[in-house]
Amino acid sequence: MADELTLEQRMLLAQAGDKVVYENILKEIAPMIRNFLRKFNYRSLIDIDNLTQETLIAIHNSSHTYQANRSFRNWIFAIANYKLKDELRRLYRKKKFSEVDFCDVENFLFDEVEFDFEAKPTLSEMLYVLKPKQQEIIKLLKIECNSLQEAANKMNMSVAAIKVAAHRSYEILIAKFGKK
Repeated sequence: MADELTLEQRMLLAQAGDKVVYENILKEIAPMIRNFLRKFNYRSLIDIDNLTQETLIAIHNSSHTYQANRSFRNWIFAIANYKLKDELRRLYRKKKFSEVDFCDVENFLFDEVEFDFEAKPTLSEMLYVLKPKQQEIIKLLKIECNSLQEAANKMNMSVAAIKVAAHRSYEILIAKFGKK
C-alpha cells in the first residue's frame, strides 16, 4: 500500500514516525540524488557517492522541515544543489589555481568588451549600510564563500542565527540598492 503513495504522501508518513516507509524513501531517492549530481561535469573534482551520502544526511537532518504542499523532488534536489555548492566552495578555497596570462587567452576573445560606465557599487562598498556584525556575516558568506556552519563557528553563533542575520541583511541591501 505504501508503494502506491506519492513521495510526498510517504514523506508525511515518515514524518509521523513510520520508520519502514522512511527507510524505503531514503533507498529510493539515493539513486535520484546520485544521477542529479552526475549531470554536472564535476566528476573529476568531487566524489559523487560521498556527496550523495552527505546529501542524504542533510535530508535526514532537515526532514522535519519538509512541507507536504511542496514538491518532494524539488525539496531534495534543492538540498543536493546546496551540498554541491558547499563542496565546490570548499574545493575552490583550498585548491591553488595557476595564474592566467591574458596574452594566452587574447585570441579567444571574439567580441569586443562593452563597458558599463554607470558606476555601480560593489558588494564591499554597499556593506556600509549594515551594522558591523551584519557586515562581517555577509563578508564571511558572500565574499569569503564560507558555509553557514563555518560562518557560525567564526562568529560564535548558531547556524539559525546566521541565517536570520543574513536574511535581514539581504533585505536591508535590497531596500537600499534594489535587487540587482
